Amino acid sequence: MELREYYRRIFPRLERSFEHCHYVLGYGQELIARGWNPNSLLVIVQPVDKLRELSVDWGLEVFLPVLGTNSDSVLLPFDFEIHLADFRGLYASPAAQQEMFQHNIGPVAEFLTHQLTAANVYHMMDYTPSGAHILVRVMRGSSAWDKLAAIGFLDDSVFASYTYHDPHDIKRNPPVRTDAALVFSAFGFLSELLALRALQELQGQTKLPLTLWDSQPDCMNLDLSWTADPGYMRIIRAPFSAHKKRSQQHRLGPNPLVDVIGRLYAPEHDYEERDYQRIIACMWQLDQAAAHAEQFSGAVPVSDDGLARLCDQYSHSELARFHDYCHIGEGDLQPGEALHRVLHDGRLSQFTKDVALNPNPRMLQPRVMRKVVSDLCCHGWHPRHIKNLLTDRYQDPAFGWHINFAKYNAHLKAWAFARQYCAEHHLMHDGWRV
Repeated sequence: MELREYYRRIFPRLERSFEHCHYVLGYGQELIARGWNPNSLLVIVQPVDKLRELSVDWGLEVFLPVLGTNSDSVLLPFDFEIHLADFRGLYASPAAQQEMFQHNIGPVAEFLTHQLTAANVYHMMDYTPSGAHILVRVMRGSSAWDKLAAIGFLDDSVFASYTYHDPHDIKRNPPVRTDAALVFSAFGFLSELLALRALQELQGQTKLPLTLWDSQPDCMNLDLSWTADPGYMRIIRAPFSAHKKRSQQHRLGPNPLVDVIGRLYAPEHDYEERDYQRIIACMWQLDQAAAHAEQFSGAVPVSDDGLARLCDQYSHSELARFHDYCHIGEGDLQPGEALHRVLHDGRLSQFTKDVALNPNPRMLQPRVMRKVVSDLCCHGWHPRHIKNLLTDRYQDPAFGWHINFAKYNAHLKAWAFARQYCAEHHLMHDGWRV
């Protein structure tokens, strides 16, 4: 089966997954034939009524926005995946993929879906060729929405980024409502809770080392990188979408693989598939993938009471107390003061000082930031002051950053690294229980 025929067959399901979305992002080298510069970012953002054109007609990967139409819903986009220095080995054959899934993806998928099911959080798990996405939607007006908004956190600069109105950017027109921004922030905190629980419980149960972000060359990555950006900049590949890394990035044949639903826990549909041979066969054979997709409506489950219950678990956790310590435990340092302290702190490694002096690109690399934050944390640095150091460096145009840190927001990026790697340090070294 050819990709466009696959998309035609499953389109009603794909369309249903976008039911609370106002735009769709498409990706793929097919855009070159439509005038895109081959050396540019091969993406297109269109109103959601162009979904059929981008998928069925053009054959692109398609992505869901995390923030729903008019900020009336928010999607939790938990992502975990195998990270390898050479991905070609993962995509070489179904057998190679199945081996990696059995020993790495499987234990993490089982643990995380059990955590959500035990809390009665309705969710969908969509297997990708290198991992899985867990999707949960919450709607404005629900009890879960209010609880999430109550535990979210926005710095003043982050608040300003969300409320900025850009009439030429569909992501920020209209601007994001504050409560939706807080809900997205809280989803990040719940994901940190789940990821740290996985680190605590699953060490040694995966063949590859389990990490936050891709902080080792070969690892099983609990990818929290999405928490480092504002919600209006975050997307996640839609269920059933084509996945073009194998075919277009790694040049391993003309045909793309596709994402395949492996778990759906919803009020009227409880489905789970742990036969990775079957899942991977669907990824590689589009006719099998289409038949598999027809079991589902495509709707991302909406959760309320279960999410509220998970919020309560978070609120009573050591992690919530740590987040309070991060966000309100100390005042900010004046611009430049954090760098001065790093350079004059005799306890810190020369590596940390070198990174502070030459931050681009190392302050964007998880392997580097995990080491730097751990060094600062174990020598008594407050997470907010680590965040101040990173923010100062990100906001200095002299370093030639390729990221627009006004739009993506330097504070969010800095907070994610500082808060999450300090938490991991305490988990691994101080006997934390989350």
